[in-house]
Amino acid sequence: MKHFRSYLSLTLVLISFSICSQNYELGKVTVQELEEKEHPIEKDAAAAILYSKGDTYMEFNEGEGFVLVTEVEMKIKIYTKEGYSWANKSIQYYIGSNPAETLEFSK
Repeated sequence: MKHFRSYLSLTLVLISFSICSQNYELGKVTVQELEEKEHPIEKDAAAAILYSKGDTYMEFNEGEGFVLVTEVEMKIKIYTKEGYSWANKSIQYYIGSNPAETLEFSK
């Protein structure tokens, strides 16, 4: 009976973690984000990353074979002119014998 109670307690704790977890999405720019004049925690911040998510997976295309796909979503809030450089992102990719490698931007 002790083991049953232990397993039941553990199960309830794990379920409560999944219930209380937050689901963040990129979404649209909110009025609150637009009205924010400085970072709420770091007052001297030039910019802040509000949202960042990356997924990497393999995809099979006929004629090409397996292709590695990396998708990144990011939302940045710029507070001062010094923060403009945060909007410039550099992406490295291999330039060599594989001419099939491509880079695409959606927004």
